[in-house]
Amino acid sequence: MGSTTKPPFSYDELDEYLRGGGHHDAVGMSAIDGLIAALVAAPVFVHPDEWLPLIFGGRLNQSLPPSLLRS
Repeated sequence: MGSTTKPPFSYDELDEYLRGGGHHDAVGMSAIDGLIAALVAAPVFVHPDEWLPLIFGGRLNQSLPPSLLRS
């Protein structure tokens, strides 16, 4: 059998991190899951810089890889 690696965060830990510090405009994993499902089913491509700010309370996280950001 192949080895399995433990993810760096559990679902609950990631949810808590994304909601972080009591920010009321931050979203949790359930909302992100729904957003990504809608993006996958969308009839047109939506660039990540249009939807990532929705996850991070209206602003892009500066630690995102440059490949996800428009030049």
